[in-house]
Formats: sequence, structure tokens, C-alpha cells
Amino acid sequence: MKILSETKEQTRNWQLLEYTIPITENYYNKEQDEFIIKGVAISETITHNGHEFIAEELEKAAPALSGRPLLVDHDNRIESIKGRVSASYWDPQDHTVKFEAKVMDKNIREMIKDGRISQVSIGAFAKDHVKNEENDSYIAKGIKFAELSLVAVPADENAN
Repeated sequence: MKILSETKEQTRNWQLLEYTIPITENYYNKEQDEFIIKGVAISETITHNGHEFIAEELEKAAPALSGRPLLVDHDNRIESIKGRVSASYWDPQDHTVKFEAKVMDKNIREMIKDGRISQVSIGAFAKDHVKNEENDSYIAKGIKFAELSLVAVPADENAN
């Protein structure tokens, strides 16, 4: 996951935050000639680098993932667009942001089908980070999703 943190004191550059989750489902819709993947984009968690994503903030941000590009490895180039997120929502039981995405690239479709690609990761902006003294993490506040990426190595075992 990538996140841009904007605080009152400073604006930071993009930082790679490893937060990756496996794809749970994929299928081909013959009627509409679409290859669809479904899964969890992000869950309520603390990442390996100390960024905490809480339910309240994820719930507010969840609908805005819909319509965002499906990239490869957070590569922000036109050539890296492999599809688009078609739906996203907050699941209050699992405390996860779930997604559905259309994969348009034929090579990527095959890699998902045969299991070479099985993980996703979010790219997001955060308006602020608030220090959580209890667990020494930083709570991401004002989350705005920028993209969903297909990635090779997971960091969140709950995202898929």
C-alpha cells in the first residue's frame, strides 16, 4: 500500500507501506465478456511499518475505492493500468473494505487464473496520522483511496 500523509506541519512524499492481501475469487462473465476479481482490499489492522487503519476511517473511505484504477505494483504509469475497481464497500462484520474489479489485460487474467498473481494492495492518501501511544502506531485519518494494485508479496494476511 502506498500512502501520502499531509499534516499541518509538512507534506510527505509517497512512501511504500507494505499492506497486501490475497484475491479471494475470480471468474469470467461470458455474457458481458468480463474477467472479474473479488476480495478484501484492506482490513482494520496495524501494518508492519506502524500505520493503523481503524474501522471508523475505513468505513468512511470504502465507497471511494470504486472507480479507481487497478494497477500493477503501485506503478503510477498508464502502461500499468490493468483494469478498474467496479465496486467497493465496508463490511461491518469482518471490519474490511471489500472490492470487485474488472481485469482487462489478458496476460494478467492468465496469471490470476493460474495463481501467479493472488494478492492486492491499496494505494491511498491520508490527511493526517495521529500517534496511538498504546501500541506505538500512527492512525491514518482522512483516508482517500487512489488505486488498487496487483502485487506479488502480501503484508496483510486478511486482505485477499
